[in-house]
Parts: sequence; C-alpha cells; structure tokens
Amino acid sequence: MTEENQGFTISDRRIKEDEPGGETKPATGPKKENTEAGSHDAIQGEKTRVDFQGFILSLGTTALVHLGEPPFPGTEKAPANLPHAQEMIDILSLLQDKTKGNLTQEENRLLSNLLYTLRMKFVEISKK
Repeated sequence: MTEENQGFTISDRRIKEDEPGGETKPATGPKKENTEAGSHDAIQGEKTRVDFQGFILSLGTTALVHLGEPPFPGTEKAPANLPHAQEMIDILSLLQDKTKGNLTQEENRLLSNLLYTLRMKFVEISKK
C-alpha cells in the first residue's frame, strides 16, 4: 500500500522523545493563553508532585465537602452527607494507624490535626 492510499497515520503523542523507547514527540499546537478556557488545559498538562501531605489534604477536603462545606470560596453550601464524611474520616484514621512510626513530625501533626478538626465538625453537624 502506498502512502497516498493510507489516508491517515496513528502516532502515540503520550510518548516523549526523551523517554526510553520513545521515537515521537507530542504534537505541539499554538500556545494557549492563561484564560479561563485555556487555564484548564494548562493545569491538565502540568505534572504535579504527589506527596503524602497533598494526599492527606485531598482526603480532608473531600471529607469537608461531604460535611457540607463549600469546596471553593463563594460557592453554595451543599447538604451534608454524613455516611460519606464518616467514610473519609475512617480512611484518614486507617492511614494514621497504618503509617504510625513512618511519618515525619510535620506529616504526623498534619494528619492528627486534620482528623481532630474533621471529627469535631462531624459531631457538630450530626447533632443538628
């Protein structure tokens, strides 16, 4: 089959040239400005470093959202979902038990304070 008859080619744009086994470079288009529409694409393209503290804060934020706290300033307050909030608190508690002795002092303090805050807020909301 000649090139004219193929019509299109398929290439994996996820593989970068500097990675082992990667021969192709990702396709580059025009750069998007950091507008509301373009900022989402810019965020998606960035590689963020995942660490334990970020993971814990993510779970804590999810628990707060289930407790009815707005996820972002200025957004409406959602109704509390206590079973899901309790599940997130239990997951954080499980992580605290399983990582005992393996956390830095800062990580341990963050996890302890976060659990305390979430438990107090859970009790406060469940009494209403």
